[in-house]
Amino acid sequence: MSGFVKAGFSFLKNLSKGKTSPTISSVKIKKNLFKRRKDRDAIVKGVDKHLKSSDPTSSEIKRKFTKKASSIHDKYEKKGK
Repeated sequence: MSGFVKAGFSFLKNLSKGKTSPTISSVKIKKNLFKRRKDRDAIVKGVDKHLKSSDPTSSEIKRKFTKKASSIHDKYEKKGK
């Protein structure tokens, strides 16, 4: 057997054993994702209403205020604990 075929068989053999990677637990899922998404979409819609999306300042404004809205959500959630 060639090396390529052996590698394929060993891959299938390990796959059938159920080897999985460890789960990432250091990153926590944000709370209230629906509200966060709704606010983000409102910011983007408001900026697009007044500026063309091809305008270079458009993406900077969206980024700045989306980040600000996210920090407001984080601050609110921290107080709620």
